[in-house]
Amino acid sequence: MRLALFASVTALLLGGCAEQQVSGIKARHISPMEFTSRYHSVDQAGTMMATSYAGESDGRAFLRVGSMSTLSRKWNDQWYYVQLTELEPAFRSSLPKKALQDESK
Repeated sequence: MRLALFASVTALLLGGCAEQQVSGIKARHISPMEFTSRYHSVDQAGTMMATSYAGESDGRAFLRVGSMSTLSRKWNDQWYYVQLTELEPAFRSSLPKKALQDESK
């Protein structure tokens, strides 16, 4: 878990803030390796973080990572995506066939 967090923070620092608006969601592009790492934490119990697979849209796969503030006790969502073509074919085919829901509604 710490390794995944370290990798995530490092990727964010090195990758900049390349956010795009897709289906009413501001999402940041991440590497296939980071996406795969985060995907493996879906549905794992955590105290202050929760990761869920949100689905696919426009050739991209999306993850929602919620974290709880220790001060306000409110949840904050961060969205991440990867181009489906960037993923290994075996991993890509294992993803649930789920359309991304428009979060702007």
